[in-house]
Amino acid sequence: MTGTIPQTTDLSDDQYWNQLAIAVDLAAKQDQIIWTVFGVFWAAHAVLLVALFANGNAPSKAVGIVVSVGGAFTAAIWCLVQWRVMGTLDHLAYQLVCKDTNDAPPNPNWIYFPIADDQAKYDAKKHGKMAGAATRTIAAIDALKPYHGGDELLWSLYRLNNIEKHRLLLTVGSQAGGIHLGQLLSMHISAEFPPEATAMVQSMTQFLMPADKGFPLVAGFELYIGGPDEEFNTNLQFRFEVVLTEAGVVEGAPATKIIHDLTARVEAVVHTLVPLLR
Repeated sequence: MTGTIPQTTDLSDDQYWNQLAIAVDLAAKQDQIIWTVFGVFWAAHAVLLVALFANGNAPSKAVGIVVSVGGAFTAAIWCLVQWRVMGTLDHLAYQLVCKDTNDAPPNPNWIYFPIADDQAKYDAKKHGKMAGAATRTIAAIDALKPYHGGDELLWSLYRLNNIEKHRLLLTVGSQAGGIHLGQLLSMHISAEFPPEATAMVQSMTQFLMPADKGFPLVAGFELYIGGPDEEFNTNLQFRFEVVLTEAGVVEGAPATKIIHDLTARVEAVVHTLVPLLR
């Protein structure tokens, strides 16, 4: 028994959407692996920083190497996530052009989702990057305003992607992410309030963010200055953030937040444009 793989033009709408759903599900599973690896290195980096600040001294050579490697892996994982997010848009652009040209794009190797530094540059290059796209497809992308001064998240993704292509890694570092508010307050109310109230306050999950986050963190940075008669609390929790900094694009933005924001924006773009493939 033999068979052939059907061409895109031979697929029914139901078959096409089933293949698309399989591809999306596979990508989601791969992204979950990336997120897990990113989380492991992020957590390890934070633990090493806590140990560093608890000691109060410059790290030993071994600790310094481990912290540096942790930071490098964090940057590498970020680049991988960013590459996948941008790749999703380029793949969508390719599928849109194939749909509009009956699978005969004039420049199949040069199709990219158009994003630019301003509207003028976007208007100048959008047809070149989407050669063969129908007028309604270009109009739908125009409505997204994928340029600086329009959709800032898409523009940030574009700039970070270009920086990563010309530099090995993006710049990441650590900054103070706050002090556990519940534990801090409970220190001051435990003598005046019943244990139940103190326990309730301790269970708070909010962190009080400092005005100066100390990016990039260095040994000796003061995370908290207590009162003159305040007892030392060994259980006081501090949070550290791994942040992304590229001048003029993002500065001191927590890596997990910007990844979440960029991913959510790209998902919204996909949901907006996918109906054009029907």
